[in-house]
Amino acid sequence: DSIAVVFPPVEPVILRYMHFEKFLNLLWRKTIHFSPLCCMEDKTEGMLPPAAFEETKRKLPQDILEGHGAMNADTMLGELVRRNREDACISSWYIGQSHSPGMWQSYAGRNGVAIQSNVHRLKSCFVDKHSRVTVSPVRYFHRTEQAGEYAKEAQFGNHFIKYIEDETVKYEDEKELRALTFKTDAGCDGVDLSVDVNILIESLVLSPTLEHWAVPVMTEAIRRFGFGGRIEHGTLSMK
Repeated sequence: DSIAVVFPPVEPVILRYMHFEKFLNLLWRKTIHFSPLCCMEDKTEGMLPPAAFEETKRKLPQDILEGHGAMNADTMLGELVRRNREDACISSWYIGQSHSPGMWQSYAGRNGVAIQSNVHRLKSCFVDKHSRVTVSPVRYFHRTEQAGEYAKEAQFGNHFIKYIEDETVKYEDEKELRALTFKTDAGCDGVDLSVDVNILIESLVLSPTLEHWAVPVMTEAIRRFGFGGRIEHGTLSMK
């Protein structure tokens, strides 16, 4: 099976917070967009902290380590990391049935939506069953905690771990489930994979901060794009 699920989360519900125009684009094109790591707001995505860099470098061929190649080991690994950040593309989801005020504010805005789905639906929604997608929760490592374990796991190619340099940043609050694929066109800005929207979306939640008068307007717009599933207005208390 080319759609692989690794270490599925205990909680079956996953959520994808989106601005309304991006959601309409999903309904219209019937595709999930996977963004390259290099385009993420978090510029550390796909990067290797010093300890992980050295651990990974030791895996390079001996002739490169001894300086007999066309470039030295540091330069070669740096180039591999750069290409990896351009080619590895992700779609991020939030694990858990309870909605997060921070996720609404950061990813959906006042007029956004949250797609409610589950891991099985995500795995089953891709139209092209030959699409190579890996789905797994993200594990988080802080700078002052588990640094050695991160260095071992970060060896080039692990896209389901995050290194948190700033101790005040709590990425684990995002409870991220990540779907990963790789682009094949050097010039493209990501990957769009066709999906069956009715399989992917179990229900849809409109932003809790959406004005009540706008609920029927947005609902009608969504219906016109062919979505026939459940739509509800979020009731989360926002500060």
